Amino acid sequence: MKFSNIRESLNKYYERQKPKTVFDVMREVLNEGHGDFSKNKAPGDLNEVLLAYYIMGENWNRFDDPSGTEKAMKQMKKDLGKEVYETQNGRAKVMAEEIKKWLSETDMFESKPRKAWWIQSTNNSGLTDVIGQEINSRENPTDVLLQFSDGKFLGISAKSTKEKNDYSIKNFGIGTLGKMLNKDFQKIIDRYEKKAIKDMKLPQKQSERKKYLSEHPRVKKKVEDKANRLLTKLRGEYMQMMQEMDQEELRKHISKAWLDVGEEMPLYFIRVSGHGKNGSYTANVEDPMKNTKFDALSNGDIEVTKMGEKTIGVKVGDEKIMKIRFKYTAEKLSSSIKLSGEPY
Repeated sequence: MKFSNIRESLNKYYERQKPKTVFDVMREVLNEGHGDFSKNKAPGDLNEVLLAYYIMGENWNRFDDPSGTEKAMKQMKKDLGKEVYETQNGRAKVMAEEIKKWLSETDMFESKPRKAWWIQSTNNSGLTDVIGQEINSRENPTDVLLQFSDGKFLGISAKSTKEKNDYSIKNFGIGTLGKMLNKDFQKIIDRYEKKAIKDMKLPQKQSERKKYLSEHPRVKKKVEDKANRLLTKLRGEYMQMMQEMDQEELRKHISKAWLDVGEEMPLYFIRVSGHGKNGSYTANVEDPMKNTKFDALSNGDIEVTKMGEKTIGVKVGDEKIMKIRFKYTAEKLSSSIKLSGEPY
């Protein structure tokens, strides 16, 4: 996948009306600022690009699209400001060093990285184009792709946070969970929210409801209580389904849905997380196929337990695998519901 000119490639891209790829994001960065980037996502994107830059020996020419990627980085640096840039840059440096250390210690990749791609984790269509195999973005969270001199590929999933455990393992919407388990969770949500809105005489339109709740704090508190009961109900539905699975089904479900590992991995990937601020940074690398959590899932009995009102705890013996939390993406009863997999 070779694009000699970022502008020309973007124009061709829009003419074909393909799903969003890295070039779409670059266009937003270069031409329109950050588009719909969230406050946390934009710094994370900057971190991903800088991570690849340091892995590749601070050489933009070793990127698939050197000028476009460098321009995207410079625009994000300008938009986000000096303080954010220095933080993400500092984390990216130590993250790159940990990646290099991991590569020097593994026997999976004997040659050196020769080329890098920055690929948005929300849509991995670019991965499929490069590797030549269908890659499901839900099952492979690659942010940076490396190709080695011998032709092998490695995906890198990057997280950049203030604290070591201040991040989600994985997030996805309730609809995605429903597809995995063949259950219509949205039907439960719609029925519950429709009744709550009617009973509390709330505005029907979501935008009007948000405004109304911001102006009526007492009503908002009651709405939040009702919304929390819905999240508890959804937690119960999911937990019951997990408990009804046999151990092998449950192992496969957690491994694939939450840890992104399974029997078939068309693209091998590792996770790297960078932490810290104000010049003090640390990083660690995790191989999803070679960690204590995956080993425990493979060799012990899995236990799922209630934690608080909206969370499920997953353990195998004394090994704490993860927490799964139900939450609204924004205003309760006025936004979508998602699940967040977090460190236990």
